[in-house]
Amino acid sequence: MKQGHLSEGVFRGNADETGSEEKSFHNPFHSWEGLFFCRAGKLTNDEGQERVDAAVDVLTDFLPLLVFFGLYLKFGIYVATRGLIVLTVLGAGLKWVRHRRLDPLPLFTTAAVVIGGGLTLYFHDPRFLIWKPTLLYLAMAAFFVWTTTGDREPLLRKVLGSSMRLSNADWKSATRTYAGFFVFAAVLNLAVGFGFGLDIWVRFKVFGFTALMMLFSVAHTLYLNGRQLPEVKTDLRPDAEAQAALSEIATV
Repeated sequence: MKQGHLSEGVFRGNADETGSEEKSFHNPFHSWEGLFFCRAGKLTNDEGQERVDAAVDVLTDFLPLLVFFGLYLKFGIYVATRGLIVLTVLGAGLKWVRHRRLDPLPLFTTAAVVIGGGLTLYFHDPRFLIWKPTLLYLAMAAFFVWTTTGDREPLLRKVLGSSMRLSNADWKSATRTYAGFFVFAAVLNLAVGFGFGLDIWVRFKVFGFTALMMLFSVAHTLYLNGRQLPEVKTDLRPDAEAQAALSEIATV
């Protein structure tokens, strides 16, 4: 049996002399979603590098939030907001240096942090910072739904298509389910921010939503796994921009 080869993160099996083919699928997320969206297997050197890249991206995404939380506890919301702005901009710069590109969502979230944080500092009013996640969640919900309209490819199929085989109807339903989750998160963010006060909101934003997002993603992925079609000989490659569209969800 000839060994397969890696091409853009998707393992392709090569047919042997008898015409049989051995295939395994790998979902090469360059972010925290890879922790529970990919099927585990033996790591090649390329896959090992992908894990290193994923760890760097996790650090880049979560470090600004953790520093924000630490500064908030020590110095208050306005010093924390300054730190969040600086580290978010530096993180975006690091991603550009590493990948020589900055995908739409990181660019959008960085702009939102700068604008929302800047307004918070200028008017000395943290309500602008509280509104930022809600507006981003609603924007993502609208984008997810848009990808399920007409002949467009559902976003989750672009992201998970290398490791799951679902009907197009299931891909659309799954993508809309994520959109519904974002709408729920948008409402919950405002309810916590304006109903329970700034101190509770900061803790919820840093830890609560991150845990909620991970639990939802794990549960939803397990559900989708049970609806898979028989594997077919199809090479579905994850779209880089679609991956980036999910890579920062837990930290917006």
